[in-house]
Amino acid sequence: MNTSHLSPITSPQGITGCYLANALTGLLTCLAISAFSGRPLAWDSSLYFSAGIPLMALVIYYSSYRAPRRPWRWALSTALGQALSVILAGVPLQSLPLALLILMVLSIPQFVAGVLGARLSRAHGMP
Repeated sequence: MNTSHLSPITSPQGITGCYLANALTGLLTCLAISAFSGRPLAWDSSLYFSAGIPLMALVIYYSSYRAPRRPWRWALSTALGQALSVILAGVPLQSLPLALLILMVLSIPQFVAGVLGARLSRAHGMP
């Protein structure tokens, strides 16, 4: 059985790819949910909670499994993508700090997914 797709990511290009994949996942997930629901902010839709958070957590989990050192960076990258979607939604600058605080709280499951992915990776002997 070929498991090369589960080998650790250690190259700078691979790490950069993980940053981009996670940021784009956050951005595109939020933009898609906003477009589909007709709401400017993705978390105003129940679809964000039923599909968006699980999808983003799955990508973070996979990234953390493949690159388990500092798993918080994958959740942070995803959160930055989501923050960009908030800015693109036209949230007024005076409301931006509150929106980012809400986003931080909503990102807790994604940070947990990152930690779990990294722990499982280490349990399987990945560096």
